[in-house]
Amino acid sequence: MKALAETSSHLVTGMVVLAFVIALPLFYHLWQDARAGAKPFPELVTRPASLLTVMVSGEVGNPGVYQLNSGTRIRRLLRMVEPRFPAGLIEARRLDLPLESGRHYQFSSRLEAGMRVIPLGIREKLVLSIPVDLNSASAEELDALPYVSKKAARLIVEYRRQHGPLQDLDELSGIKGLGRKLVKSLKRYTSVGER
Repeated sequence: MKALAETSSHLVTGMVVLAFVIALPLFYHLWQDARAGAKPFPELVTRPASLLTVMVSGEVGNPGVYQLNSGTRIRRLLRMVEPRFPAGLIEARRLDLPLESGRHYQFSSRLEAGMRVIPLGIREKLVLSIPVDLNSASAEELDALPYVSKKAARLIVEYRRQHGPLQDLDELSGIKGLGRKLVKSLKRYTSVGER
């Protein structure tokens, strides 16, 4: 019984030390930012709808996938990814453009403008949990979604041609030929309009 109490005591002590080791650098950076007058965590999001997701690659120190607030500018993203090319390579006017969700930003000194922006494919969006916009997806792109057949994809595209853009995901229920199960599953992977 005494051995169990000692093991529990060591476990609790270890967890406290681990929490301290993790929290100390965070608080240090917050303190440094506060001294410099910066607002801590400008990209911290309070509402999921305001998130945008981008992929970054190329001559950068921190490539990967980033989730940021809507309205974040390319300039901010560059500071986060630590470019490995000359600072003046990308035109200043491009640096002030807002990021677009579902895009792949490639940075390289070999590119004419220093960067290239490529839309992510449907499969990449699915992997990154980025909703696919039903109003802009082609029949081939819709067919790549889980549970969507070629016929269902054609029905959605034809409905858009006849009635205009979908206003709400519930509008899918009015498309003759789409079953309730399909409509329900589509809500997990899609949206109407960019989010």
